[in-house]
Amino acid sequence: MLDIKFIRENPDIVKENIKKKFQDKKLPLVDEVIELDSQRRANIQEADQLRSDRNRLSKQVGMLMGQAKKDPSKLAEAEAVKKQVTDEADRLAEELGLSPVDTVMHVLSACEGSVACIYFCINEDDMLNIMRDMRIALGSDGYGFSYDRSITRTNPHPRSFGTFPRFLELARDHRLMPLEDAVYKLTGLPADILGLKDRGTLEEGRIADITVFDPEQVRDLSEYTDSVKKPAGIRHVLVGGTFALKDGDAVTSIAYVIETYGIIYNKELLSAAGYTQDDIKGFADLKKVADDIQARKAELGVDGAFTSAGMDGSSDWRFKTHLANLPIYYEYKADGIGSTDAIKGTYLDNYKQIWDLYITDSTCDPTLLASKTGNDAVAEFVGKKAVFYQNGTWAYNDVKDLGDDNLGMLPIYIGVDGEENQGLCTGSENFWCVNNNSSDADIQATLDFLYWCVTSEAGTSAMADKMGFVIPFKKAKDSTNPLIGIANQYVADGKTSVDWCFSTMPSEEWKNGVGSALTAYAAGTGDWNGVVTAFVDGWAKEYKLANG
Repeated sequence: MLDIKFIRENPDIVKENIKKKFQDKKLPLVDEVIELDSQRRANIQEADQLRSDRNRLSKQVGMLMGQAKKDPSKLAEAEAVKKQVTDEADRLAEELGLSPVDTVMHVLSACEGSVACIYFCINEDDMLNIMRDMRIALGSDGYGFSYDRSITRTNPHPRSFGTFPRFLELARDHRLMPLEDAVYKLTGLPADILGLKDRGTLEEGRIADITVFDPEQVRDLSEYTDSVKKPAGIRHVLVGGTFALKDGDAVTSIAYVIETYGIIYNKELLSAAGYTQDDIKGFADLKKVADDIQARKAELGVDGAFTSAGMDGSSDWRFKTHLANLPIYYEYKADGIGSTDAIKGTYLDNYKQIWDLYITDSTCDPTLLASKTGNDAVAEFVGKKAVFYQNGTWAYNDVKDLGDDNLGMLPIYIGVDGEENQGLCTGSENFWCVNNNSSDADIQATLDFLYWCVTSEAGTSAMADKMGFVIPFKKAKDSTNPLIGIANQYVADGKTSVDWCFSTMPSEEWKNGVGSALTAYAAGTGDWNGVVTAFVDGWAKEYKLANG
């Protein structure tokens, strides 16, 4: 079977091979296939453009509907935009010769199911009645954005900033329920539904995620035309018992958690394929082993060497951030720097090598990655349908059912000279900070407490056993997480850990650009030059926007 990309890029080679087999009558088929492929790609491109236009127009409708509450004249404008969306769908149906239903299915297929919708179809009184039901938890599909406009340079949907204050506001103003019930619908109830055993209520031994607010003043101030607004009445926000403070001279911070990631593997399956970790000392070895497993997947009872590299929001961070860290790390190392306003992309060919391996020796076709999730990858690995799974020490609870003795971890090799001495990727995103504007007594009391946390038997036990932290201090207690033990062994063996350089990535927008380019490349709707452009040009652009 020939790969369509190969036919598209090498038609003369394909034709010559047909001639060698004395099958000249099949030669016209090559051009027909290329033409059909071109039509298919054009349809996909058209569908992508339709999706982009739809999203833009839908946001416009949402904004206008919001404005219509204050200015009824905006309602007519909103209806006009709605009609434009309908006309676009009709135009596409006419061009393709499809019924409205078939047109919708065509768009869904072309977009691989990745279609977002905004519905305005519920009566406000009905909505309030639904909110009163104590079986209904409140949540949001909004993204996490910064209130710093130099970072968040778009105007997202207001729900990203005001969902929960708005519910508290509605519960108060419409007397929907007692305050404690309203808070429970935002905290304890969703935690119970999602099975989060250590969150949701303020109890000893649970993680202290706390919002301090004035119930009489709390109010959503985010608007469609200006969404990046802090709500009123919110006094403090603590995550894991730590205040979320701005970076700057007024704050000192220290990492209190160390985490590590690499390629987790199933020892049993690797052994069944005839290999051990000792057979993999670099990218060439990793590719050889993965290619062999992929070729013998039916014999070995697996669906692929690697789990599906899901590119939805639950999984794409593994590749647009964690995997992308490797070429950045090696470039920084070669240039002797710790950050840059203009990444050169010196090791992007290596990035391509490992990405090609991930998506080729996989449990699924590369064109399906946009629809795959993090849960899919976990299920494939735990279900013994894949040998390798890129993730970190924090993923232990997801994969522990395979058995501690059956879990191994490899460095992420990308084909760089000397990588046989490379260890795992190790760093931290979790820091303690002390506000130097506090009183001297409070500062000292805080420092005394932090010192107790990392030196006393009770403190270190609480952090290691109850909280599951790997703490980077001399009196740290050993973790029972076997992946952490593996990470520590790499250090003991003298392997050089890969620094977490992704904190220097210029913005979340840059990551999203790289992720989209990786997905398009995998799907065959884009080429690697698109990834390079998103990586290099996108870096310079986003860095300039963020830093002036």
